[in-house]
Amino acid sequence: MATNLPPGYPVPPMPADALVAPQHLRDAKILVADDDPSVILVLRRLLARAGYTRVSFTGEGAQVGILCVEIDPDLVIVDLRMPDRDGFEVVQEVRELTGGTVPILVVSGEDRSSVMHQALACGARDFLSKPFEPAEALLRIRNLLELRSLHITSLADAEARYRDLVEGASDLICRTDVAGTVSYANPAATALLGAELVGRKFLDLVRPDQRDEVRGFYCDQLRRRTPTTTREIPLVVDGRELWIEQRAQLVHVQGKVQGLTGIARDVTERLEHERLKDDLVSVVSHELRTPLTAIRGSLGLLCGGVLQAYPERAARMAQLALANAERLGRLIDDMLDLEKLSSGKIEIDRRPFSLREIVRETVDTVRPLFEQGDLLLVVNAPEMAACVDPDRVGQVLTNLVSNAAKFSRRGGTVWIDADEVDGDLRLRVRDHGRGIPADKLESIFERFQQVDSSDSREKGGTGLGLPICRNIVKLHGGRVWAESTHGKGSTFTALFPGAVSMAVAA
Repeated sequence: MATNLPPGYPVPPMPADALVAPQHLRDAKILVADDDPSVILVLRRLLARAGYTRVSFTGEGAQVGILCVEIDPDLVIVDLRMPDRDGFEVVQEVRELTGGTVPILVVSGEDRSSVMHQALACGARDFLSKPFEPAEALLRIRNLLELRSLHITSLADAEARYRDLVEGASDLICRTDVAGTVSYANPAATALLGAELVGRKFLDLVRPDQRDEVRGFYCDQLRRRTPTTTREIPLVVDGRELWIEQRAQLVHVQGKVQGLTGIARDVTERLEHERLKDDLVSVVSHELRTPLTAIRGSLGLLCGGVLQAYPERAARMAQLALANAERLGRLIDDMLDLEKLSSGKIEIDRRPFSLREIVRETVDTVRPLFEQGDLLLVVNAPEMAACVDPDRVGQVLTNLVSNAAKFSRRGGTVWIDADEVDGDLRLRVRDHGRGIPADKLESIFERFQQVDSSDSREKGGTGLGLPICRNIVKLHGGRVWAESTHGKGSTFTALFPGAVSMAVAA
């Protein structure tokens, strides 16, 4: 609605450069669609004098859509009355092709407000009546191009922020086309899945036995147009298996599905922890149930009075219950000890201590076990000090020597060797027992892992002694390992870095 200014109202003069295209707009692409040669001539001269250098013209409404695709204009000027096509339809077509991001200036000889309203409703951004003032036309064109420039700048800033978020994300972010070829992968994805990820088929990474199932899953998502899906997928990268949990979203471009964007994270460690937890619960329930069953059976016979007439058998049942109760107590103690060591709740109290004293206390502890098995214990420990936690190192040595005794043949020999290697303390326990298979030399240091499943029952072990040893040695910054020839014995070595040299310095 026009508003008349009161008489004498001060109107500031137009800036001298108001009709000249600013430098940042001179390369803007302008498309003019008008069938009137005189209008085209006027606009051609006006735009050229103003400094606009990339202006295209057409007199056919049918060509507007084609030219929009070819030149990707920043502004479209459309006449409403062209012989081959209705101008309102042209405005709607431009709006659909450009997603409404390109401003449209409608030019019309009809200045009725209803025509202007209809043009604006169809998607036009502004309206100019013929005949028009050159200055008004240039100012409207400039304003619309400024809006377009601001939109592009804002979009570029938003894209830069989004790109920074995606590039810096710790999650794996990939995009594939409908054929499953990776077209984009962020640094986290390429770091885990390989630098050559872009251009590869995503299914090539999937574990072979799962490829058909995964292919069917995502084909079903594309076919059903399911917006988002989540799935755990096993991959094989450089011969190593890993698992990802992936959330896949459909990618739409102008209403058509063009592929999938996957946001995933590596869940290999989490799934491994869950597996270990399940295994632990299974093993612990078995290890607890076995002695409890024996205790309950023995006490049941004793309480029922069945063995009152057989005192010797009753004594054996009581001894069996006691042995299993002690085994159960050892298991609980070892589990608590291992948990404290694993969680860092136990601190190592390093101090210079006599190595021979540690060995002597170990020998006194295991003496009954050696006497019972008629075993010989040979000790080679020089007189020297080591900066270690004597109680914990004694625990390691006692565990290793006890194991050697349990798995040695009656009348056999076990050796304890202690020496210094470049300032490190090295403890070795050797036996001539049954030995350990090569495929179990590492697994025996895991919880509840034994060479033979019957060992815990026959030898009285808990399956936690070696894991405890490994954790204690690790807390000293060292390592422990086993060497063995199956059927000919084993050697366990624990190395404590700098233990001797630190004791000397102290």
